[in-house]
Amino acid sequence: MTESKNQASLLPTIDLLGAAPLLGDAAAHARRAFDFVWATGSGMDVLGAALMPRARDLAGPSTFEPSVFARDLFIAELSRRCLPVTAEGRSRSIDHARLESVLAAPPRDPEVVAQRRAVLRDLAAEGGTRAAAEAFYARTRELRDALESRGASRDRAAEQLRRIEVLHALRRSVEALARGFEAADSALSDLSGWARDVEASDAFARLRDLLAWESGASTVELSMRVGADGTVRGVTLLARRDLAHPTGESALARLVRRFVRVLRGERWDERELLARLIDEVMEGLVDAAIATLRASLDLEPHLASLGLRDRARRFGLDACLPSIVTRSDAAGLHFEDLYNPFLLADAVAKETRPPVACDLSLGGSSPVAVVTGPNSGGKTRLLQSVGVAVLLGQGGFFVPARAAQIAWTPAIFASLAQPATHDAPEGRLGTELLRVREVFERARPGCLVLLDELCAGTNPSEAEELVRFVLAELGEVNASAIVTTHLLDVAQRLQSDPPTKQLAFRRVDLDGDERPTYRFADGVAESSLARRTAERLGVTRDALARIVRDRRERAEPEPRTLPNDLARRG
Repeated sequence: MTESKNQASLLPTIDLLGAAPLLGDAAAHARRAFDFVWATGSGMDVLGAALMPRARDLAGPSTFEPSVFARDLFIAELSRRCLPVTAEGRSRSIDHARLESVLAAPPRDPEVVAQRRAVLRDLAAEGGTRAAAEAFYARTRELRDALESRGASRDRAAEQLRRIEVLHALRRSVEALARGFEAADSALSDLSGWARDVEASDAFARLRDLLAWESGASTVELSMRVGADGTVRGVTLLARRDLAHPTGESALARLVRRFVRVLRGERWDERELLARLIDEVMEGLVDAAIATLRASLDLEPHLASLGLRDRARRFGLDACLPSIVTRSDAAGLHFEDLYNPFLLADAVAKETRPPVACDLSLGGSSPVAVVTGPNSGGKTRLLQSVGVAVLLGQGGFFVPARAAQIAWTPAIFASLAQPATHDAPEGRLGTELLRVREVFERARPGCLVLLDELCAGTNPSEAEELVRFVLAELGEVNASAIVTTHLLDVAQRLQSDPPTKQLAFRRVDLDGDERPTYRFADGVAESSLARRTAERLGVTRDALARIVRDRRERAEPEPRTLPNDLARRG
């Protein structure tokens, strides 16, 4: 909170993401960026960067390294496709790069995570807090739009109107933040109290006076006589009431001062006086404007998280704040009705059925699970779902599940199936093994490792040896891990002779017709259903023979002789 109502700085020391307050050089940089936007009507991207530094600078550096999971978990697509931001019924465009940086760098401090969760609880609770937050966000979007009106400064009158609109938008933003958060128990309540302090400041009183005077310098009361034909027969002025001028001067004093200016040869007029007053008023509220805009940016990840929950509930699914276990002896991963948010986004875009939710439970301090089953059975999607859920949950946001418990983890490593590239220095197996080596070079106790189709690029006998020592070393690191494989014989031998403790086995569940249900059960799959998959995709001996036969029948007959010019060349 501010120390005094008349204090020059109105920057609060509280926020909604647990970021370091804008003090010292950071505050000075933000003020310079704001002054530039105020003067030119452009440069909001520069101001945004000054208001919201990199997420890795929030509340100390994160222990997560995006380079080892962001590509495989599709964090960019998660931001753009799965986390819609709406306010007052309208979809809002946001800076997705900023949201990605927040998602990819969960705070290292559990207290910061708790602070974010408290904000989300307030927003998700009934009672109007979310409506108040959306109203505040919508007003600050109007403030951003008013600030960045490119080209307006070329015309003096238009530029003055732009700045007046900025002041109106700032007033509406502060007043929106000051109201509607009475039931909040989180940082929303503290920010609302700060906004009420701003309202009570002398600088804000001058803002109100200026806007009241600018909108109409006086009011009159009239008496009108109207004839039977509807025409006005006479008008009598009953009273005139001047509004307070922001300089504090009376109308007569201003008239005398204007006469003195004429005698002195001065040429400035009331428009120039207004321009000076506008700058003076904004000078006293720069910090309030900066804090209001930053609070709006802080609110975006929370609104995006609510957007995931809203979308899920429309399809009969849900999203929740998970229970986060920090004690190593009580860790594990437990999900009820876990689903893949990318599949949910596809269902929205294509108007198809929602993804099938599944339950997953892995107990112990460092569980390692081997998942088997047919292609297109949901194994890779399961890894994505778990990785995204843990990342969002440890960031303090909703996870795509009806209920969840996750273990506090210092890092996530993901190596999911990726298409080959033309510049890959190694083949598929070599590339995969390099990724596995990187995991062990950076792994620490408690980290989460997700490996898709481990050692699929070599023969089964060699693969079994590789899989065994990878699983054994994951156990030595005390990492939690989920590994998928098509090597069913290998998985069955691992089940009989596990290379590490707490090794669990999950398989794709099948229905009575041996079709994947996209849920998972205990044990090892008995068949990869390669024949059934080939039949579904039309890759059988009969189907391929029919394709070849049809192509031959449709093909044009080959010429019996070469054309003359080709024959001569021969």
